[in-house]
Amino acid sequence: MGLQMCILAAKPFSDRSPMQENSFAFRLKELLEHNKLTLQAVGTALGISRTAVHKWTKGGEIDYDNLRKLADFLRVNWLWLRYGQEALSSVQQAEPVELPMTDLRRRYAAEIMESEARMKLAQEGARIVTWEWNLISDEVTYSSNVKDVYGWTISSNEDFWSHLPAEDVQAMQAMYERMISSGEHCDYEYRMYQPDDSVRWISSRSTVIHDAADRPIKVVGISMDNTAAKVEQQALLLRIRELEAKLTAASDA
Repeated sequence: MGLQMCILAAKPFSDRSPMQENSFAFRLKELLEHNKLTLQAVGTALGISRTAVHKWTKGGEIDYDNLRKLADFLRVNWLWLRYGQEALSSVQQAEPVELPMTDLRRRYAAEIMESEARMKLAQEGARIVTWEWNLISDEVTYSSNVKDVYGWTISSNEDFWSHLPAEDVQAMQAMYERMISSGEHCDYEYRMYQPDDSVRWISSRSTVIHDAADRPIKVVGISMDNTAAKVEQQALLLRIRELEAKLTAASDA
């Protein structure tokens, strides 16, 4: 059974209140004791001070970036670690509520389906892929034309990162952490290696979706192949540099 479902008791049950048991600090202390981890060991693993970890065990607030790092280090779900089993279960087990299909709703549903079909045609024609990253399960889904845009069939984050240069991976992961923490949308460009070893430039825009409690639960975005424009831009810059060099040479003559 996973640690997050069977935390070992550090004190007799009578010494703990339900509120204490349902706190982030309580779960963290129990995990540290169960794994025989010191505050210094956790701080070193996360690149922070021992004092910061100690504050968390005393009820201090933790930011999203460190929460995700801490959960990964302890090998538990970050949502459970921060908010408890009830919050995790409510997200995992939530089901859509079915309402009676009135004539008006049928008409609206038909209009939505028609609009989605038109959007799909426009999306494929413009070489735009839509995607969604579930921050709770870490699953990522793409529109059906992902291979046309990326050059690869992508089924996971690992697949995606494996086709990018290391420096782009590092920059984008840092950008995602800032975006999730701030809640702001981001526009960015990155390179993607192709099966024939060429490089494709991708332009993307993404934003964070929060639940009713203002917790980040997913990132949604769109991406498009911007290689042609990028190549044209680079060729133009090269031409400008060549002209500047000739102008400088003529002035020195």
